[in-house]
Amino acid sequence: MKAAWLAPAVRLVGRFQQSGLRTLGKFCVVGGSGVVVDMGMLALLVHVSTLPLAVAKAVACETAIVNNFLWNDRWTFRKAGSPLSWRSRFVRFNGVSLAGLALNVAVFTLFASGLKLNLYLANATAIVLVAGFNYTLSRHWAWGQKQTSSPPAGNGTPSCSDSP
Repeated sequence: MKAAWLAPAVRLVGRFQQSGLRTLGKFCVVGGSGVVVDMGMLALLVHVSTLPLAVAKAVACETAIVNNFLWNDRWTFRKAGSPLSWRSRFVRFNGVSLAGLALNVAVFTLFASGLKLNLYLANATAIVLVAGFNYTLSRHWAWGQKQTSSPPAGNGTPSCSDSP
């Protein structure tokens, strides 16, 4: 006997997988690891080096970019099936991230120097504000994932293999 009551839950899970929310969730987890790398490197550079604040922030962010690429390529977008080489994906992701870095440094500088927010609160705020920009361009350009708008082929009931 089929569990008819389970069908709505299966459809909901399928929609979640198809919508890209699962990929977004992974991207956010990877981004969280990047925040730890970014914050740690920023703290190290601010307290140990004589680099100007904006330069220390840029170095911390680029270190996090490399960390995030490695995790996103191996985990988040592993099933993207991108025809691009590893090197091409890295160059594109770095380009997206460097555009995000410019935005991040501008927002960080505005909050830390202009609005006199706490250094780490300003940094965290800049990271969160730039995350959406980075995800959208990473998914659709760096890894070349197309947005799906039609249901999967078959009987309309998604399976576990339909995940992005």
